Amino acid sequence: MKSAMMTLLTVVFTLLAMSANILHLVSAEEPEKYSGVFVNEHPKDEITLYWVNPAMREDDPARFKVEAVIPPRGGVHHSTTYHGHEFYYEYDGTGNYFVMDLPNVHKEQLVVLANHRGEGIRVRCDISVNAGRAEASFDIMVQPFWAPRGATRFLELVRAGYYNGVVFNRVVPKFLIQFGIAEGYKERTDVQDVAIWDDYP
Repeated sequence: MKSAMMTLLTVVFTLLAMSANILHLVSAEEPEKYSGVFVNEHPKDEITLYWVNPAMREDDPARFKVEAVIPPRGGVHHSTTYHGHEFYYEYDGTGNYFVMDLPNVHKEQLVVLANHRGEGIRVRCDISVNAGRAEASFDIMVQPFWAPRGATRFLELVRAGYYNGVVFNRVVPKFLIQFGIAEGYKERTDVQDVAIWDDYP
């Protein structure tokens, strides 16, 4: 009786071990899913974002499936995605493919939809002296692929008028212009405690 019980226990433990191994193999084949956040920074046009099925031929219309239509000027779309997931969109008539990278520590990846081959996103700054009439201007070229989350936050503040009336704290010719403190006390205090995540782990 004792021998039969031991044999039965051995069989049960063996089956459990096999089951655990099978579950481990199945889970290893499934890619880890995370949140993809897509931001359209085009100043005028909505962007149609497509999910790409790599198993289909390039000339097969079924290869592209509409994921979302995202409005311009900071429009956002959230999607469940995974590392290696491929997407496509057009920006000013230029096609752009991209593959989802590894997520950050918050299980998220932010992607700015802009022209990958372009010069960046242009922000025009008018300069005045003593709050008078604009006397000159210069452009800031925002490169969203260098730091997507930081670029998105900067453009969001530009659209909200946060930098209107700011003073240049420091100017070093051919090197830098330092600014960024909002003119109004309320605007400064409203955003000073707003934190953003790092772009990468």
